Amino acid sequence: MHAPGSADAPFAFSPREVTVRAASTVRWINDDGVFHTITSTGSLGVRRPNRLFNGTIATRGSEFRFTFTRPGTYHYYCQPHSEFMVGTVRVTE
Repeated sequence: MHAPGSADAPFAFSPREVTVRAASTVRWINDDGVFHTITSTGSLGVRRPNRLFNGTIATRGSEFRFTFTRPGTYHYYCQPHSEFMVGTVRVTE
């Protein structure tokens, strides 16, 4: 997953949604050199950290990895850009 800018939003996770199998590791890479976080939340409607994961990708090329061990739907957002920079990981068996 990457954090590039686009014409319709200054920054966005790409892809915004991804589906992986349980025990998979997802990797986020900073492509734009702007400070971002990958902060888990229980809901994209109310974006508050739920403490499952909270990574930082502060510089171009930096990365954050998280291994999803249980099936479910996991939402996340970038704290400095929380109004528009969100994503979802769906984990299957």
